[in-house]
Amino acid sequence: MKVLVHSEKRGLLLEGIGVARELGGEVICLSWEEDVLKYCDRLYYPKGDYSESKAVSALEEIAKGEEVDLLVIGGTKRGKEVAARVSQRLEVGSITDAISVSKDGGDRMGYGGRVLERLKFKRKPGVFVIPPGKFEKVKKESGDGELIEISPKSDGKIKVIEKKEKERGKVNVEEADIIVSVGRGFKKKEDISMAEELAKKLGGVIGCSRPVAADLRWLPEEHWIGLSGRKVRPKLYIALGISGQIQHIAGIMDSKIIVAINKDEEAPIFKNCDYGIVGDIYEVIPLMIKNL
Repeated sequence: MKVLVHSEKRGLLLEGIGVARELGGEVICLSWEEDVLKYCDRLYYPKGDYSESKAVSALEEIAKGEEVDLLVIGGTKRGKEVAARVSQRLEVGSITDAISVSKDGGDRMGYGGRVLERLKFKRKPGVFVIPPGKFEKVKKESGDGELIEISPKSDGKIKVIEKKEKERGKVNVEEADIIVSVGRGFKKKEDISMAEELAKKLGGVIGCSRPVAADLRWLPEEHWIGLSGRKVRPKLYIALGISGQIQHIAGIMDSKIIVAINKDEEAPIFKNCDYGIVGDIYEVIPLMIKNL
């Protein structure tokens, strides 16, 4: 069996390679980073700058030339676009946000995490799109892989006329072991400093629910955790003033331990946590900080 792996993000590429190794067979990679060769049996290394169009063209050509059985593509915003276009060109199905994989198909959560969908591919190659942080990164180097330099061409339908870097913070909730997450229970933006102090005491980072980032804009979107935001799997997730709607739960369900603090004892978050405190965050957080 041959598995073709691609992501423009190194960490997610290594997770994809880990998936491919678990499935067995040859691992073939498409990456703009030459040093990942040590984890692959074959690395297709493109010349020039990365673009979605080049990735699509390269994946299509490699998949057909190698006659691969499966493609594993990282589920970033760019990766989802690439996977959709490659699936269309190869005329095959894809499983997005896959939470389990096999040679014949896999599972994903549907309807905002309400149901488990079990899907099978009708024909090869099947395409998996894996969410960040769901699978373990490959740890063992494969040895002497083969490096193949290629020059993929853009389809010419999109022309980049300018690039502007988006302002971002230094937080990466997807790789954090401890996350202190804030919700609508906070009365004003300045009060988030309490959560930041708690996170600092614990050695964690700040996350948030959708309204805090998308509606109130109290925090940048890289802090946003949930179905439409980042999906995380920390060792400890503390939800402060978060009601726990299914869209948020879908982003935290892989957390090892979930602690919830909310003054509404009927809040849905209490049905999805390991430890729950019914109380006012403005009283509980200072007590936690004091004890820590």
